[in-house]
Amino acid sequence: METRWPLQIKLDDGALKALNVYDKPLHLKRRGAQALVIDTGEELSTRHCALPASCSALRFLPNFGERALLAFPTPQLLCPAGLTMQVVLGLPLGLRIEALHPGGNVHLLDLPAPRTSPGLYGPVDSGQICTSFRAPVCAPDAGEGLEDHPICALDLRLPDETHYALWATIPLTVTNTTPEPREVSKIMLPTASLGLYRHPDRDTLCTSQVKMRLLGPNEAEVLIDNGPEGGEAIAHSGRRPNAHETRRAYTFLHAYRAKTGLEHGF
Repeated sequence: METRWPLQIKLDDGALKALNVYDKPLHLKRRGAQALVIDTGEELSTRHCALPASCSALRFLPNFGERALLAFPTPQLLCPAGLTMQVVLGLPLGLRIEALHPGGNVHLLDLPAPRTSPGLYGPVDSGQICTSFRAPVCAPDAGEGLEDHPICALDLRLPDETHYALWATIPLTVTNTTPEPREVSKIMLPTASLGLYRHPDRDTLCTSQVKMRLLGPNEAEVLIDNGPEGGEAIAHSGRRPNAHETRRAYTFLHAYRAKTGLEHGF
């Protein structure tokens, strides 16, 4: 499967009428010089979209989305006292569509990644809304172990059957600094700090490396580090390669259980 993002297609290309995204048809048809009809195949989904003058092509970018990611490792992780474990997590990617013109580009539409949903991290009255998903787990030296998971079937497909992967792996290192074995049930990742890379050894995408230190029964310190050695940074989510915020460590509760409204008295 191809991973050569971003994908750019000329607007006069017949392939625009027969794209397939997330195993569903995506119909894009030009109407005159400055309009595009977008149809995702769902009821009431058709849109008549304005185009910039002299628009020459459409660009497709993999997309983390604007919200933080809330990953639920499936199965949960268990790290004994004093040990370090390395795993990779599967991550479904959204798709951003942009129009290209001589003066630059215009953001048209974001298609959200399947198998994700809004999730709340923190108290009901003051938590942070995240994009939550169940992340399949695999050992880093068993790269084929994710291939059968539905997340790894997400792609954009051209009429000539060329596939562009719309999923990535998150390289994760967990170190347990406590005297007891600890489970990791969730991991929150701010997308502004994440980069996206072509894997140096396999034809897949991967994110920046994530390093997690377990500090107590619930507390963890997380650092989003550089990409994998030899990995090539690519444009994503409307950002240029390596255009992420300065990385810094942050703490969060990896075993946090949000209180319900009833527990808050309403």
